[in-house]
Amino acid sequence: MISSRIFNYLKIAVGVVVLISFWLFSRFTVDDAFIAWRYGKNLIDSGIWNYNPTAIDMTQAYTSPIYAILSIVPNYFGLDIVMFFKGFALLNLFCFIYYYIVKVKNSSLFLLLFFAVPASFVHLFGGMETFLFVSITVVFLISVYEDRHVIVITSVLFLFLIRPESWTLTVLLPTYYLLGSIKLNELNLTNKYCSGNKIKAIVASFDWQIFGFVFAILFSFLAAYFIFHYSHFGYLLPNTFYVKSNSPLGLSTIKKLIWYAFLIAPLILLVVYKNYRYFFLMASFFLSMAVVYASSSLQMDYVGRFAFHLFSPTYFFLIYFITKHVSGDVKIELKDKFSYVCNISLRLALYSLIIIYLGLFAWRTSDPASLANISDYYPRALDSHASLGKTINIVAAENNINAFVFSDAGMVAYHSNINALDNIGLGSSFVAHHGVTDDLLNSYKPEIVIFRAHTGGIHFDSNYQKTIYNWSKRQGLFEIGDVYWRPGYILRIYSKVNHLAFTETIERSYTRNNISVQSYSSHLFTPPWYYWKE
Repeated sequence: MISSRIFNYLKIAVGVVVLISFWLFSRFTVDDAFIAWRYGKNLIDSGIWNYNPTAIDMTQAYTSPIYAILSIVPNYFGLDIVMFFKGFALLNLFCFIYYYIVKVKNSSLFLLLFFAVPASFVHLFGGMETFLFVSITVVFLISVYEDRHVIVITSVLFLFLIRPESWTLTVLLPTYYLLGSIKLNELNLTNKYCSGNKIKAIVASFDWQIFGFVFAILFSFLAAYFIFHYSHFGYLLPNTFYVKSNSPLGLSTIKKLIWYAFLIAPLILLVVYKNYRYFFLMASFFLSMAVVYASSSLQMDYVGRFAFHLFSPTYFFLIYFITKHVSGDVKIELKDKFSYVCNISLRLALYSLIIIYLGLFAWRTSDPASLANISDYYPRALDSHASLGKTINIVAAENNINAFVFSDAGMVAYHSNINALDNIGLGSSFVAHHGVTDDLLNSYKPEIVIFRAHTGGIHFDSNYQKTIYNWSKRQGLFEIGDVYWRPGYILRIYSKVNHLAFTETIERSYTRNNISVQSYSSHLFTPPWYYWKE
């Protein structure tokens, strides 16, 4: 009775932490989410499936096709795009919790502990596909283990549309089924066979039909995806691949790989229980993700976003596995001046290790300074990026301006409703492959240019801003002023025209955003759903 009471008190305490985490971090919406959402907007407003509302510089800037497709719905019905995806996040949350409680009885504490970690609500409500990828991956892993083949195939096809890391399953999943088709005990592999004949006998015993069937389904779906994107955009892979897959091999890469490898190391439990085939599938899938993440230039790895892809499915699957398949006790015996014998539940011991594993992830991804910035990220963005995008929309409409330049592909571009040249390259295939040139600038003909700057001036050493500055001066663009996102983070505007809307946005951003995190903290008392809108 006492232990049960303590357990209930523990759940209540963790539940309070979950509510605090929800209050602080569900207000977060990341700028990059607007990249995918812009496709639905452009399709409805301009009838074109492109990052820009015209056919200029055709680019697949989104990583997650499913979020780009979903964005058609709110744009078609005139719904607030942020509120729509907050609602989708809640739906994703409730469906996942229901699914997991059905699959794993008495899992409420583990769910509460998971959502007490700040990263969970940050990635659930951030507007990106991160948590959807995790939840469908968990469904996939459990369904594979339970031999629910239809759900397995369906979940993989969904994963293909959520994150490109899942594409390795085109080979890994058929191989998993192929390895399961062999029955060595039915083979006559006596010593009289040479090793070559043994290998031939094993290979011949495989059920290659199941391999071919599963591979054909997955490959056909993925091939259709590639064909559409190649014919429409001119490149097979998402533009983000060409921008981010250039991280040099060095100490930082090795450190990241070690961290990612640590996150999937608990899967060794499958080997202990002789689930070798399943270990092969999970380890190969997650290890390939770890290598890609470690060797890529990840520009939006906020609150351990990519580590979250590896940790969360591992955490939830291992709890499922321990609950279903681990039993028995561990006997601890100490003999010295006295004898001490204690039997500890093996399941309880492994649960404890999993909680320690969760704690290490939480510790690594919960830097107070980063979380403080996350908590006020979107409120600040509303008074800077969103406001600037809406201002550009007004100025462009009144002055027949068709394009602007800014090294940020999200919120400003979404609200502008005109062509946006992203000089980082996420929103421009040309920049991703060739950089920013005078010819590119001449083709866009931007009449508003926004530079990343600080109080000391423009960052000329990054993202071709020196080239853009020189071109802008030749075109007669002049400095309008600075929009503040936070102290030291400035968006400096050059334009061919001045406008009262620019002045209002500049003044408002300075008043509201040029203050410290501590001074800005009063917004935390505002309910998070107040910020569930554009």
